[in-house]
Amino acid sequence: MKTARSDPQRVGVLGGTFDPVHNGHLAMARAAQRVCGLQRIYFVPAPRPWHRDAAPRAGYQDRYAMLALALRGRRDWQPLAVPDAGRRATYTEDQLAWIGAHETQAAITNIVGADAWLTLPTWRHWRRLLDVCDWAVLARPRTSWERLAEVVPAAMVAEGDARQMRLRSGRTVRWLRNFRHAASATAARRELGRGVGSGQVPPAVAEFARRADLYSVERNG
Repeated sequence: MKTARSDPQRVGVLGGTFDPVHNGHLAMARAAQRVCGLQRIYFVPAPRPWHRDAAPRAGYQDRYAMLALALRGRRDWQPLAVPDAGRRATYTEDQLAWIGAHETQAAITNIVGADAWLTLPTWRHWRRLLDVCDWAVLARPRTSWERLAEVVPAAMVAEGDARQMRLRSGRTVRWLRNFRHAASATAARRELGRGVGSGQVPPAVAEFARRADLYSVERNG
């Protein structure tokens, strides 16, 4: 007798510096989860982001702690510490490869903002990344889906429209065109550095940053 084969669990991955995690990150997760039907989302901080010239203002342990505070109470949202890749720069391909090796029964969707998506051709082994997972790309003001679609080489595309693109590899890129959120890490650091209440981050994150003195002007110069 054959047993029914269950569908793979749909898992989202939201990587970033999270310096600090802010309400925009949480809004991105909510939107991607709703549109893509994600059952779980991993928030993955980068120890040493490859694309940044300067080190993050807060250390990795503090950034991870702020993530844990921001996600507290959400069993379907989890901070994830991917092991450091030999103390070199952190690349998305390393993080996705590690997650894929440990989530062998999962269908993974990588969640990015449109600004990050537009830089995809500068990422390490970026064409290969398009083949290893699905993608959810969240809109930014004044960025059309036509411009976003131009990032993917035409030879890799099977079909697509303003809602989604299907690649020849079988992977899907979803355009979340109606996403809007004004929060940013730069604004959050500025408000936290002034010692004023910040509407950019969850209250528990603001309290942690204040107590740890992470973003004060005096501490960071």
